[in-house]
Amino acid sequence: MEVTVPGNVLLTGEYMVTEPGGMGIAAAIERRIHLETEPSDTFELHGNWGGDYLFWTLDHPEKSRLFTCIVDVLEKEYDIRRFPPVRVLVDTRPFFTHGNRKRGFGSSAAVSAGVVFVLQTLITGQVPALSQTFPLALRAHRNFQGGRGSGYDIAASLFGGIGLFTGGGLPDYTPMDSRLFALTLVQGIEPVSTADALARYEEWKHAQPEDFRSFFSRSNACARNMSAACDYDEAVGAFLVAKQLGIELGDAIGVSAHFKPAHPSDGQFLGLSPYKSVGAGNELACVLVRERNLAPFSIASRGLVWKH
Repeated sequence: MEVTVPGNVLLTGEYMVTEPGGMGIAAAIERRIHLETEPSDTFELHGNWGGDYLFWTLDHPEKSRLFTCIVDVLEKEYDIRRFPPVRVLVDTRPFFTHGNRKRGFGSSAAVSAGVVFVLQTLITGQVPALSQTFPLALRAHRNFQGGRGSGYDIAASLFGGIGLFTGGGLPDYTPMDSRLFALTLVQGIEPVSTADALARYEEWKHAQPEDFRSFFSRSNACARNMSAACDYDEAVGAFLVAKQLGIELGDAIGVSAHFKPAHPSDGQFLGLSPYKSVGAGNELACVLVRERNLAPFSIASRGLVWKH
């Protein structure tokens, strides 16, 4: 069995999607991790993370906390203690630069979606619907993240395309017209700790509840406007409003959303293009591109894809 899962990026609503009812625009990126199964005498999970290789078994679960969280969720869901004797190979190298720096494409979410799908198929003997994979992959990934995690990354990688994401216990992902624009992604100067950024956001939210409520309302309105866009110009208009909202919130919580490219050569391009920081902080920027042949990153119209 072979499976591929696209990367993901959150275009708007960075911190709001962690709130029940918080909205954002998410997209699947046509850079894919690869999974395949091989016959084995035992149940094994192998992972290639950039320059790191890991080998996980039930006897050595400390090798990968993500794999452990996935297996724990499936053990409980299907009430099993033994998994089929198979070797699952997971290759996430397309989500890393040549220097083994993460590109910010949501590798752990894509891995969760792919491994859960593969193991569901092996356990039940049937290929699950993606809607059946979603809640289990979401639960595993949230456990991996310490009980948090909006799930936009799971939804985008699993279902593909562009969608209006609404946060909650079981989030909603409503598809948009993926023909409105293409994307270019630009790396920032240095990585940003998502955990630290979320902690600062939580401090601000509790210290400034009125500011939070106002921001939540404006951010959701922006996401709804972008989801209702009928053409490139309308989408860009909402996207640039989201950019200013992101800068405002970043300044308020002390995690800058003012973007500085890692490569100075990108500066002139950004000066002529509609762009904003995406994700937590400013480690990655997204540019909306009208001409698809100029975009090095296409939107993945399909999410998880499998074949025997």
